[in-house]
Amino acid sequence: MRTAAETEVRRPSAVRAPTSLLAVTAAATVVVELLARWYAPEQGFGLAVRTGWAMLRSLGFVVLVGHVRRVRTVAHPFGLVLAVPEACRSWSCCGDTPAAGAMTS
Repeated sequence: MRTAAETEVRRPSAVRAPTSLLAVTAAATVVVELLARWYAPEQGFGLAVRTGWAMLRSLGFVVLVGHVRRVRTVAHPFGLVLAVPEACRSWSCCGDTPAAGAMTS
């Protein structure tokens, strides 16, 4: 007779795939920020703040992985909060790009 403690539950692919992608995203964020810190010509306070926030976001992704694995409803808004800064970086109006200056003139 098997008990619940002995039974291994295989998670569906709908849970395994996002969990893997979130773990890869967290690892990639750490690697990119450490490389940016290593190769930056000027390692000032601004870069330290950016790196610190990126590390906190990576920790957030790790927490999100735990929520996704347990299929908790809090994972949806938490994932949205973590995704917004990444989406904002890709918009030309949020950074110091030539396109940002063109929009204000």
